[in-house]
This record gives sequence, C-alpha cells and structure tokens, in this order.
Amino acid sequence: MNRKVRQELTGVAALLVGLFMGLTLLPWRTTGEVGLVVGGFLWHMFGVGAVVIPLLGIGWALAAFDRLGSVSTLRAAALGAGLIVIAPYSVAIVTGVHLIPADYSLWTRAERLVGIVPAWIAGDVHAAVGTAGGILAGLFVLSALGIVTIGWHPLMMLRGGERSAVSAKEKPRKTAAKAPASAFEEDAEFAVVATKLEPTAPRAPPVLSGLPAPRRMLRASPSAPTISMPSTHRRTLP
Repeated sequence: MNRKVRQELTGVAALLVGLFMGLTLLPWRTTGEVGLVVGGFLWHMFGVGAVVIPLLGIGWALAAFDRLGSVSTLRAAALGAGLIVIAPYSVAIVTGVHLIPADYSLWTRAERLVGIVPAWIAGDVHAAVGTAGGILAGLFVLSALGIVTIGWHPLMMLRGGERSAVSAKEKPRKTAAKAPASAFEEDAEFAVVATKLEPTAPRAPPVLSGLPAPRRMLRASPSAPTISMPSTHRRTLP
C-alpha cells in the first residue's frame, strides 16, 4: 500500500469517525449506548468545543484528498484540536466561568457551554493575568495556531498598509517598463500601415508557353492603288 492510498484511507476513516461523533452530540439516541456515553463525555469535557470534532473529521478528509491546497492532514488535525479548546476557553474568559461543580445537573448554561477542561485552563490563566490578560493570551494562541497550520491569523488586516506601499513603489517601475514597449508597438503599427499604402507596380500578363504566336493578316483596301510589275521575257538561244 503506497502513501497516497494510505492517506486517502485515513481520510475516509476520519470522516466517518467525525460524523459518528457528531451524531453522539445530538439529543436523539441514534448511536446506541456507546453514542450516549461518548456524547455525554464530550459535552462534559469540552462544552461547545465538542461541536468542532465533526468539523475536524471533515477537514481531515478534505486534506487527505488534497482539497485544502498545501494544508496537510496533520495541520488540519492540529487546527481542529486547537479550536476544540480555544472556542470554549473564550466563552469562559468572557463569562467568568472558572470553577464548575461536579454535579452536571447543577451547571448553568454558560458552564455547559464551557466544559471542564476549558474552565480549568481559563481559571488558571485568569488567576495569573486577569480577564484582559486572558483575552490577549487567547488571541495570541489563536494567531499562533492559525499561522502554523494554515498561514492565517486574526491580524492579517495589518498587512494592507505594507502591501499598498509596495504596490505604490512598483507602479513607477511598471510604467517605465511599459513605455519602451508601447513606443515599439506604435512603430510596428506605422510600418504595417505604410506597407499597405505603398503603390504596387503593374504586373505583366502571364506568357502562355507552347501556343503559336498569332499571325497578322493584311487585307487589301479597295481604295489602295494597284501596282503593276513589268513582265520579264526569257531569252531563248538559237
């Protein structure tokens, strides 16, 4: 089994596993007892981040079939795994969810969106740098994750000024480079027009070889005088 076939087979498996994980998150019991246990575990551990798991399987499959350009399967998996934690962590920092009781029936709606693992991380970060520091830390982690995996980060808009400055510098160079080319094109067009307007010499009629030359027939005019020639006599010997 070569590398390409193994990669596509892994992508198909990741897609199917992701779809199964997504079905376990639904309130309907379409995946049996196993799905009920897995879905409850994911909601408890990662909160709203569990929704990213089916998207992780889809992204892995697209990368395996070369549908994401230069993004490999490992990069797609790393991006999905990071978003599973970063998404509920952001909710925990904004809403102030840092400690969650052990009894799931006592959880509030915000605590159910956060989950145990993101709440634990957000609690430690908040205790160290506060709410503002936690937001900046989350933004840094999200930017680092995007740059490493897909080459994107939330501050991509800051590159607009740099690109405009570079394009402004390149415009005079492009104009100077196009000037000689346009002058050459004008000379070429003038030469074509002059060639079309130049008078051509008359062509001689074609000579047909193998045909006899026409003879000129002289006809006597009725008004022309008749010239009589003297007759000569032969001299006979005696």
